[in-house]
Amino acid sequence: MVWQPVNQTEACIQNPTSASCQPNVLAFLSFLFQYLKWSNDKNFSDTKKLGKKTIDFDKDDGYSNNYDFIIVGGGSAGCVLANRLSEVTDWKILLLETGDEEPIIADIPAMGFLISGSSVDYSYETQPEPYACRQNEGNTCTWPRGKVLGGSSTINGMWYARGVKEDYDNWVKLGNPGWSYEDVLPYFKKSEDQRDRKLAENNPKNHGIGGYLTVETFLETSKNSKVILEAWKELNLTEIDYVTDGNSIGTAALQRTVIHGVRQSVNGGYIRPIRGRRKNLTIQLNSKVTKVIINPKTKQAVGVEYIKLKKNVTKTAYATKEVILSAGSIETPRLLMLSGIGPAKHLKELNVPVLKNLPGVGANLHDHINVKSFLFDLDDKSSVLASIEDVQNDVVYWMNTHEGPLAGGGISTTVTYLQTEYETLPGVPDIQVSIGAGMYDREKGERLSYYPSAYYNAVSIAVTLLNPKSRGVLKLNVSDPLWGPPLIYANYLTHPHDINTTIAGIKLVKKIFGTKVFKDKGFKESPLPSCAHLEYETRDYYECVLQYGTGTGYHPVGTCKMGPASNPNAVVDSKMRVYGMKKLRVIDASTMPQLIRGNTNAPTVMMAEKMSDVIKKHYLSQRKQK
Repeated sequence: MVWQPVNQTEACIQNPTSASCQPNVLAFLSFLFQYLKWSNDKNFSDTKKLGKKTIDFDKDDGYSNNYDFIIVGGGSAGCVLANRLSEVTDWKILLLETGDEEPIIADIPAMGFLISGSSVDYSYETQPEPYACRQNEGNTCTWPRGKVLGGSSTINGMWYARGVKEDYDNWVKLGNPGWSYEDVLPYFKKSEDQRDRKLAENNPKNHGIGGYLTVETFLETSKNSKVILEAWKELNLTEIDYVTDGNSIGTAALQRTVIHGVRQSVNGGYIRPIRGRRKNLTIQLNSKVTKVIINPKTKQAVGVEYIKLKKNVTKTAYATKEVILSAGSIETPRLLMLSGIGPAKHLKELNVPVLKNLPGVGANLHDHINVKSFLFDLDDKSSVLASIEDVQNDVVYWMNTHEGPLAGGGISTTVTYLQTEYETLPGVPDIQVSIGAGMYDREKGERLSYYPSAYYNAVSIAVTLLNPKSRGVLKLNVSDPLWGPPLIYANYLTHPHDINTTIAGIKLVKKIFGTKVFKDKGFKESPLPSCAHLEYETRDYYECVLQYGTGTGYHPVGTCKMGPASNPNAVVDSKMRVYGMKKLRVIDASTMPQLIRGNTNAPTVMMAEKMSDVIKKHYLSQRKQK
């Protein structure tokens, strides 16, 4: 079994009259489970057959557990590294991933509602927040992260964004040579296959064609999608290509990592085309790495210990060149700390032997702050409605054609970038605006969470702070460092800048309700229910919205910060080598010293592309010298 949805049994026992527990809904969910839980990855290879030779990967025979490179984490960075490093045919590569194959349900763009919280999601939760997430029990926020081949690119919203030129130029100012926009642009273009040829032709300097990662706008759009775009234009915002090195203030059709109505995860883009074709690449799934094996005298990484989860067997694998950690902003620092690399005080508290005191491991945690600021209901003319039987028919239609409503994103086809008075850099946004939608049973006041995003009768507008100054920290679980969930202290909105800028952004977004196109459609704002007791549009009301409407922006970064050796919180250098260690690198979003002003999937792919070249250049030049 590849995919297991959230178990609704307990919820239905407690509330059997819930819409989610009705016989036709349960039959629909059973249908999805029966037909979409499997993976198409089996069509791309038999991972145990390399040519005519069959290898038993469970046998420590001196062959199967020795590699040139071991990559930990099959997410957006790990998949890229596995592809690019295995291009050198005499290098032997091992890719280890805790999760399973990518399930078919993840391929359907509108099905994200059933992926979050399922078996392919780590479903992390933050520790109680001091200021935010008050809409949830215990003031905690859920952090979805992909536990599956493809990582979070398998469960995300498929947004393609890069941030702005100034983001990367600032990385250089922070002491990281080689990471300016001019340095990274070739790798964005190398990874991209922009299918909107007009967009690529109009902006060839910034777009690439022919890369592994397919990018296009949704062919299937909602009848209300143009309304949002036209409303912003009515407010004199220019329609832009936001993947640019110029002005990024404006509105645009979303660019997505999709291909012909199917999600294009990084697994789909980088692994499927080569899997089973390159004899030097081994992929081990359901394999939880528990420790990097490090020589305590030389401080050299020599391999990893991991548990084969289905058999509950501990294995070892060895790397002659490097161990590369690409497990993401949560699991990578966690694994470093379990291996004795991190804040000495914290490790000693947990009786973890300290190999290297690096205070920055787990520190500098930050994420985009996402605030659901406005809600409005739609009438029957504006709603996109369907019976549960019609939805099932649309699923069957997608399975046969990869077309229809499920091949799109509903109303969520537009992105807008704004600048508040708190941002002084010309042409640089500090607010991102996105549209979400859902189905509600108005009589019961219940959200119908089993409906795909293509169908909706209520809309929300989310305001995202792009340059947060609040910082959190990640720690090991005190009770169970290995198996217990890590302790995530997000500390959202604990810096005054974040509160002031987000409120300023909400006020800018409110103007959209004064547009003629919104009034003609009957789109009217309504107070956030949790804050309806406060006077509307006052400072108290807006601060309440921040406290009760806050959620993750799905982009945690910074927990293994890249920086110069003089920075006491730096974990890796500009070539992502872990300080104080040999043959150990971290290559994923955890190394970002500061968040970029956009979604982080494409930048993570770029970083892995760039570092693949750095690694190949280093070792292949050594070979030539010999």
